[in-house]
Amino acid sequence: MNLKQIYVCLRSIHYVISFYVLVLVLAITSAVHFWYRSFEDKIRIRQLFGYFIAMSFFVLLMLALQPQHFDMLMRMLLVFVSPLIAHFFTTTSSKLTNVFFIVTLVLVSLLTVFHLISPFLDIIPFPLTPSHFSLFPFPFSLI
Repeated sequence: MNLKQIYVCLRSIHYVISFYVLVLVLAITSAVHFWYRSFEDKIRIRQLFGYFIAMSFFVLLMLALQPQHFDMLMRMLLVFVSPLIAHFFTTTSSKLTNVFFIVTLVLVSLLTVFHLISPFLDIIPFPLTPSHFSLFPFPFSLI
């Protein structure tokens, strides 16, 4: 294994970790906000979002236990976290949350652009294979 392969692997792992951390921060912020302000919502919304929070917790647990299934579990996590994040941004209207929304929008846009142009820059291998998400991703699992 040469240094370029190690560099490519490290860059791809940094992208995946940054995306995971962004989703995790948004999920925790949204869940805490929901439980703090849940008295303002109807019972049906509280039940539905309680289910979303529970399923998000279990998907995060599975991500910790089975990192080789990262791709599919992140898709599942996004399904459960997206309504929570949308609820958080639509029900808050302070200056701090407006700034947080703009920062989140910029970060998601930058991650998306970076992921779209990275195959052309030969920085990140595309598509990512499941071997990139093992517990010891380099140098043992790269081929």
